Amino acid sequence: SAPLAPFLDPTHATAPDGERLHDGGDTVYLCAADEHGNLVSLIQSVAYGFGSGVVAEGTGMLLQNRGCYFKLDHAHVNRLEPKKRTMHTLIPAMAARDGRPWAIFGSMGGDGQPQLQAQVLINLVDHGMEPAAAVAHPRVRVQAGGETISVEADYPSAAELNRSGLKIELMPPKHHTLGHAHVILVDGPSSWRAGADPRSDGSVERSP
Repeated sequence: SAPLAPFLDPTHATAPDGERLHDGGDTVYLCAADEHGNLVSLIQSVAYGFGSGVVAEGTGMLLQNRGCYFKLDHAHVNRLEPKKRTMHTLIPAMAARDGRPWAIFGSMGGDGQPQLQAQVLINLVDHGMEPAAAVAHPRVRVQAGGETISVEADYPSAAELNRSGLKIELMPPKHHTLGHAHVILVDGPSSWRAGADPRSDGSVERSP
């Protein structure tokens, strides 16, 4: 077939609902469960805009470059070593109760993922929130470098934090930089509760 690139106009690309597509974006999180007890908690990311820039021959599959987080410099804290778990941002999660899977959850968000996931888990465990409420609840995030704290304006203590003398960046409610978290709680072999983050275009679906 003829190459399609000459016929594509990126200035007119639109989403299905007619809105302009968002710039950027390279990570997705999804979770799934079935009646056989199988659970999936998965993060897919290419890291940079086009990942490694390498396509596996004959497949059309773009190879990611998340390996850029690992270092070969022996003086670097994140150097590759045998039996070492190097720091990484792809951390799909699963939680258990009484030795059985209870929740699968995760979020995009780069280095902020541990913070975002901890807040979602606290909402579920300590506050007993339903999954949809747990992922929608206002969040905070310490930015890379540790100097700035991003706070959604509807966070319960946002006003106090803004007066604290800390370097606070107030964000609009449900801002996409505070992660796109999703959750499934396992109530039984064929019984689940789920929530999709309103900060993203994700949704909860159940197959017939």
